[in-house]
Amino acid sequence: MLDEGFNLHLRADAIHESWLVSKPTDDGVVTSIELFDADGGLIAMFFGERKPGRTEQTAWRHLAQSSAQSSGDHTAQREAA
Repeated sequence: MLDEGFNLHLRADAIHESWLVSKPTDDGVVTSIELFDADGGLIAMFFGERKPGRTEQTAWRHLAQSSAQSSGDHTAQREAA
């Protein structure tokens, strides 16, 4: 987090779908975890820290992928065009 005093609270019961998304950029693939409610509304998008011109951190990609695997059937994966 950019601010050590920042806390994030999510209502797990409101999350209907979660997606592990790979998006191509000029600097390589960027991975996000995206959460949606039952109406398809976006709840949150999580990205690893990255500066323009630099590739995504491998540690973030592994964390995102392992989170998706531990979520089982609740997380789908897709590649954005």
